[in-house]
Amino acid sequence: MKKLNGFVVVLCLFFLFNTPSALQAETLPTDGRIIHIVCLKFNEQATPQQIEDVVREFRTLGGSLPQIAAFDGGANVSREKHNNGFSYCFSVTFNSAKDRDDYLVHPDHLALINRSKPVVSDVFVMDYVSTNKMPDQKPNKQDKS
Repeated sequence: MKKLNGFVVVLCLFFLFNTPSALQAETLPTDGRIIHIVCLKFNEQATPQQIEDVVREFRTLGGSLPQIAAFDGGANVSREKHNNGFSYCFSVTFNSAKDRDDYLVHPDHLALINRSKPVVSDVFVMDYVSTNKMPDQKPNKQDKS
């Protein structure tokens, strides 16, 4: 009986880790407004001016590309201390998965990534389909700070 139980456990683990999950990106719903969350961790050598330049450039990008329906973000102010070194977070809203996909390969977006590489040590990105039924928004003009 113990051999059978052990076999069942091993078999379950095999299928758990070797079967495509229902939560894989290919099967996730993408109908609706996509919220693209980007968290940045700057390397220890990054100067305040370099960090400010990356943040300003991201804000400018957020207000200039037609694919972006709304943009927001800023420095971490959480008191929970669970940010794992990520110091800035941005929320980029797209009206569709197509808009998001077009943004991901947009030359201005790719240029920002390349210019940021010397000072950004890690990036955490997640997308989700918004359930918020707010009216369409256009990005606010970001301050020039």
